[in-house]
This record gives sequence, C-alpha cells and structure tokens, in this order.
Amino acid sequence: MYNNMGSEYAKIIGEALKANKTLTHFSLCENKIGDEGAIVIGEALKHNDVLIHLGLGINNIGDEGAIAIGEALKHNNTCLLYTSDAADDMQCVDLGGRRIIKKKKKK
Repeated sequence: MYNNMGSEYAKIIGEALKANKTLTHFSLCENKIGDEGAIVIGEALKHNDVLIHLGLGINNIGDEGAIAIGEALKHNNTCLLYTSDAADDMQCVDLGGRRIIKKKKKK
C-alpha cells in the first residue's frame, strides 16, 4: 500500500488476483491505479472467489473504473471493498449492491 504504483503494476496484480487461491485481505489504497487499473482489478474480481476484503481508497478511480468494479462485484459474492486503510476510519462499500458499511471515527 501507499506505493503510488499506477495502472501498470495494477495490471500485474490483477493477473495475480485472477489466479489467487489463498489471499483473503489485500489493500491497494493510495496507489494511483486510476480507471485503467480499476478495470483490470475488476476483471480479476470476476474470477476470484477467495478475496474477502479489498482496499481501493485514494486511487484516482473515476466513473469508468467504479463501474467496472461494480459490474465485477455482480459476479463476485465474497469480496467487500473498503475505501480507507485506517482501522479507525474504515469505510466499506460494496458496489455490487449487497451492502454498505461505514465505521465513523471515534471522537
């Protein structure tokens, strides 16, 4: 996380996630994957039924990328996305329409 890796590395990770049979939690937060990276990750999610939590916050993902992720989650019943990598500020969203979870910061 926090590597600013961009879409090229997101493509490599997407290919790995397609074949993943063990990884259940993964954060890509703050890596600037953009729409292009989100589309590749979305395609991987269509083939991955092991990943439970995927962090995608602060990645410059626009409408095209969000739509790709949402469409992928229609085929994936196991993955829940979260938008923040901070444990005390976790904001989860499932773009596949199953559920939305938001944990607010304690004051």
